[in-house]
Parts: sequence; C-alpha cells; structure tokens
Amino acid sequence: MQGTERVGLEESSRNAARKKSPAFTKADFCLHGWRFRGTRICTEGREESRQTAYDDYRAVHISSGENREPMEIREFARRILLSSELELKLVRVRSAWTDEHPGEPLRVHRPARPHNLQFAPRRTAPAMPKPHAFTDPSRRAIAHHIMANHELQALEVMAFVLLAFPDAPGEFRRGLMDVMADEQRHTRMHTERAAVLGVPFGNLPINGYIWNKAQVFESVLDYLAGLPLTFEGRNLDHTSEFETNFRTAGDEKSATIMRVIHNDEIRHVAFGIKWLRKLKLHDQSDFDAYCAHLHWPLRPARSRGDCFNRHARLAAGLSPEFIDAVEASGEGNPTSRQ
Repeated sequence: MQGTERVGLEESSRNAARKKSPAFTKADFCLHGWRFRGTRICTEGREESRQTAYDDYRAVHISSGENREPMEIREFARRILLSSELELKLVRVRSAWTDEHPGEPLRVHRPARPHNLQFAPRRTAPAMPKPHAFTDPSRRAIAHHIMANHELQALEVMAFVLLAFPDAPGEFRRGLMDVMADEQRHTRMHTERAAVLGVPFGNLPINGYIWNKAQVFESVLDYLAGLPLTFEGRNLDHTSEFETNFRTAGDEKSATIMRVIHNDEIRHVAFGIKWLRKLKLHDQSDFDAYCAHLHWPLRPARSRGDCFNRHARLAAGLSPEFIDAVEASGEGNPTSRQ
C-alpha cells in the first residue's frame, strides 16, 4: 500500500507541475533524451533557451523540489522500479544524493513498465541479428532495440539491489548511483539510434532474462558476481564485437555508441571487482569468490564473448589469474546479455 500511495502522490505532483509549466510537446525532444530538435522551443508565445526548456521538462517529470534539494537514494531506486513511465526511469537527477533513510529491505518482483515494454514470454523476443545482417538498417535497429532493453534491465536490477540490500556500505551505494547514471545514458543512446533506424523502443517484444536472474540474488556479493562480473564482463567482448559489426556495415554512429559503452563497461567491471575484493572472505581468491556467488545458469563461461578482450579486463583491474580462468571457460556466444 505504501508504494501505491507514493506512486499516486508522485502522479498528483506531476499533474500539478504540468498545469503550471509552459506548454510544449514530446515532439520537441529527442527520444528519451535531453537534446532538442531545432534551436529554440516556443513557450507561451516567446522563445526560450534550451536550458530553460530543459529545466521545465525536469519540473514536469520529477517530483517537486527534487532538482533543488538532496534526494534520497531509496527514493530514486523506488522511482526507477515503480514508475511505469520510461521518461521517469531515464531522467538523471543532478542534485546531491543522501542516504540517511535506506529503509527496510524491499524486494520488487517485477519492475513497472509501460505496456509495450513488458517482458514477453520466452522465445518470443527477436534474436540478435548475425554480423552479416548488419548491412540492413532494420537489422541494426533490432540490435539497438535489444541492447536498449539490456541496459534498461541493468538499471532496474541496480535499483533492485539498492532496495533489497539497504545495509550495504554507503560507499558502495553511492558508487552504484554513478553506474546507474551510465545505464540511463546507454539506454537513451540505444533507443534514440533504434528509432532513427526505424524501430522505436517498444515496437518489438523484449525478454526479461537479466531481471529474472537477479531475483535469486541474496547478497551484494551475488549481485557483484552476477551483473558487473558476468553480464558486464561479457560486454567487454560484445561491445567491441558490435563496434566492428556496425563499422563494417558503414554505420559509424552506431559504432561510436558501442565504443562509448565499452569504455563505460571497463569502469563498471572495475567497480565490481573492487567491491568483490572488499566483501569476500579474506582467504578466498578473487575467482573463487566470484564462482561461489554465481547462481546457475550463470557461470564463468557466460562472462566472455567470442573475441576475448584481455586488454579491457586488465584495464578493469582483473588479475591475470582471474582473466586466465575466464578465458579457459571457453564458451562464447554472440547474443550478449541474453
């Protein structure tokens, strides 16, 4: 009931903000982004700067005062999981964060989403196109659509972790907020590019694989093994593979997106191994601790792709022994986070 009441209060606040805010339409904005089409937006008969329009947009989509006063990490996580509006999930609040009221553990079993982004039954979502198919713009759009859903699920899983494990170290929780800002940005980049290529986000069925695997996490260590060190570890390979696929097809913009995400994934894996080392048993090796907190079907083989990127793993701070063990697991699969 408390969550339902909170969502209702936020909706009332947004409605009130809409009545007070200048009129503009979604058409004025890039899909789920913070850039605007054209150089000005006409508001109440006068032209406003981009920054003013941006501020108005935030006032509409964020509860009153959030852009002026510190926001609790718990409230941000609740907004990610309980809001069915994609725009709200992807708005990054740039105010200071507080963590004074992490609350009691709360496990959200399924994130709220708009109707066209609900998890589809198994084997109904499209498969990742093969590299040779990337010459077709519609197939590249499908690839971006799939990866947008992967990034959105990662964002939702991180919000799940903040709510499920409120006793986690404050430094970990604050660091996770920075990673979540990257996931929001990645989702926006993929959705915008998919739309440009002809497939708006939500036009195709999507799976819930990453989210479903997170439901067995019983500790922060389970999360670290499962998401940063397996799904994002795998993406150290896949982002480079997809960058090559897009560039070979002549799609430099998509290739650049994958390079940006690749560099971010190095930092995310670094965050994962840093906290695994802080929280694991002292007499465990990094790799043993990693394996101890994986839940089937996640396993070391799922943390690598076809083209093993040793350099990226070294840049993320993984030990040579850890990297050797992952490489020896030997099971590559070009479907990325599926």
